[in-house]
Amino acid sequence: MKNVLIFFNKKTANCRIQSFEDRVFCYDHRFVKKLMYPLLRIRQACSHHQAVRGQFVNIKDTMTMDELLVNLTDKVKTQCEEMLRSLVSVINGISGLYYVQDEYLKAVESYREVLHLIQEYKHKLKVDSLQKVHVLHNLAEILENHPGIAPPTLRDENLRSDLAELEWKYVNKRELSMTNCKTSLDKCKEYISDLCKSRPLGFSEWWLDVLERTIDQDKLLGKILMSLERTDIYHQHQHKSLARKLHNLINVRQELAKWLADLDSARERILVSVQSLCDTPREDLASKAAICHISPNQSTKKTKCQLCKFEAALAQYGALIFEQKNSAISKKTQDKNESHSIIQKGKSIIDLMNVNLKTLDVIEKGGLKTSQHERVLIELRNHCRAKHMHSEIIEDATQHMNVLKYVKREFLHVSNFWTLMSQQVCCQDELNMAKIRFQLALPTDEVDKLSPRKKLEMKEKKYIIDASEVPTELLSYQKTKEEVQQNLKSKLGTLLYLENLKNEDNDSKTCPICRNNLIYKWTVLTCGHCICIECLPQLLKHSNTSISCVQCRQPCKIKDLSYADNTKSGETNLKGSYSTKIEAVMIEILKLREADPLVKVLIFSSWDKVLDVLGESFIKNDISFRKMSGRKLKASLEDFKTKRVTALLMSLRIGAKGLNLVEATHVFLVEPILDPSEELQAIGRVHRIGQTKNTFVHRFITKNTVEERMMSALEGDSNEPFKWKKENITLKQLYDLFTGYDNNTSNSHSHENNPDSPIIDDEVIIE
Repeated sequence: MKNVLIFFNKKTANCRIQSFEDRVFCYDHRFVKKLMYPLLRIRQACSHHQAVRGQFVNIKDTMTMDELLVNLTDKVKTQCEEMLRSLVSVINGISGLYYVQDEYLKAVESYREVLHLIQEYKHKLKVDSLQKVHVLHNLAEILENHPGIAPPTLRDENLRSDLAELEWKYVNKRELSMTNCKTSLDKCKEYISDLCKSRPLGFSEWWLDVLERTIDQDKLLGKILMSLERTDIYHQHQHKSLARKLHNLINVRQELAKWLADLDSARERILVSVQSLCDTPREDLASKAAICHISPNQSTKKTKCQLCKFEAALAQYGALIFEQKNSAISKKTQDKNESHSIIQKGKSIIDLMNVNLKTLDVIEKGGLKTSQHERVLIELRNHCRAKHMHSEIIEDATQHMNVLKYVKREFLHVSNFWTLMSQQVCCQDELNMAKIRFQLALPTDEVDKLSPRKKLEMKEKKYIIDASEVPTELLSYQKTKEEVQQNLKSKLGTLLYLENLKNEDNDSKTCPICRNNLIYKWTVLTCGHCICIECLPQLLKHSNTSISCVQCRQPCKIKDLSYADNTKSGETNLKGSYSTKIEAVMIEILKLREADPLVKVLIFSSWDKVLDVLGESFIKNDISFRKMSGRKLKASLEDFKTKRVTALLMSLRIGAKGLNLVEATHVFLVEPILDPSEELQAIGRVHRIGQTKNTFVHRFITKNTVEERMMSALEGDSNEPFKWKKENITLKQLYDLFTGYDNNTSNSHSHENNPDSPIIDDEVIIE
């Protein structure tokens, strides 16, 4: 057995070595691309943060470093708020578990801990309103049902009033919109009532007079059919087209009479339902909606709630008023699951049919179009005008069509009312759900007596827990609480550090140990307090793992220490705040231009985003430049050669081959180029036959980053083991690229080895 183990270990070691000695480019190109992708992102980050692919995609313009700081601060603040919400949720769960164990004192203490957290971070972080509702309701309930169980506090008397105020704000945030919508609906209804004079929608029989007075009935029928044939429904669903039913004017009369009667009765039902919804208490609507569609129980056979009935009636009413493109409304009545999802998402029929709520105009290109029956009425009105019939008939026709126009507007108000009411009911249901806490399941003997449907309902309620599971769940919640607290503490330290960086120019800050002003370099602890670099080694002498803040005594791990550096890099005044490398490029160009105002520089980069950032920085610092890209490529080249243009920004893909640019004498390589032949091609744009001046190549390498290791690999002696040889790059060499960087930085800048220099310098080496 011992020999087998030795043989196995040998083979394992050989396989490990052999796999690392494999050449990278022997693998599939997709695998190589995936393998090299992290290296690409690190290289891009060395130039500028926005050059990293997939980062800050929502920001169109280039961010300065100050803007980046604001962006990062906002992101970390959002993460802190998420952590705080998670912590509050966990503590609420612990309180509920204490409650079901009849440990009411511990439950009260846990709920008060949440209130303390909310008060502590009141001006920094937001807590979800529903979580506050849960705490206030359940804490008030415990104190009311078990008086004297816990020492009283000043806030106990205001728990119910605070809860009521919070609930009112949460539910009534849409009340103003609801009131305005109802007011607009009532005005529209009154206007229609005045036009109809309390008669039904088919009050006028002008269209009957037109049909009876028409001599050439076949010609009029042809016009009506031609108008219907231009509708979408005729081309998509001919069997549903009204044209199939109209064989003569008698059929036209019957269809119009039936449509107007159905329209009038549907409208009356809708208006009655609107008033019924207004009169029904919101809590009753919410309780029935919860059973019906908000959180339905699939095992129960339920009846529709008022909102669902109203939605179905509204869909039928809309089917009479409008032509439904792609059956937008009728489909909703057939598929109740789809309608339920629409209610939950707060979408209305208006949203689905492309209607402008501000003007309440029907967009003909959307889902709502004039109904087929209304098209027939429009054609009859046009006919009576063309034939110059009696003026009373024309006036009645105009008035009737105006009524139908306002009926459509009224429908849109009703649809908006239904949407707002659904959203308000959902808010009420969310409040009801927020008050729920853990409950113990019924004993086994009682559960056996329940029907299968009741048993299934109990299983679907996740807040019901068995008594045997409570201790295990409590331990799990307590462990999670510790983890979340630690994560929140770490994130808050990052937030304090970022906020501290915003105020790094504040000369009033002093070190709490030596009382010197923090001007150039200092250390920021996770608690947000700062100490100067000179005093840090004294604290590090006492521990190699963590230190305590001298002001608040909060422990801080050494690896979590952050450092601020406000040292000015040279005397050159640059406009804007950019990355170290971008600033180094600008400083070098300004120095060259100061020595020779007519100097011309070629700037190469592998990434267009880096060139874009350079272009924006040049504009702010009055450096004339051109960029070779797109249609202006030839014009940019001509301007650079003939005009007083200092810099030409070029991508390696476009500008490194085939161009003669002997007018330039300096070549800037913004980042190391992996392929030496590409670098030679780029340099060859200026160093070629016809060049009469000395040429210079400037390489920009960010110190203490992977770029330094890459340059060693690219430029090392051919006999050295880490030298990269074009197609013979191995996995081991790629691995050493990262491990060498990690080891180098850790050895150069660890607190143990060099406690007097804890700052990792962010510098650019220019060769």
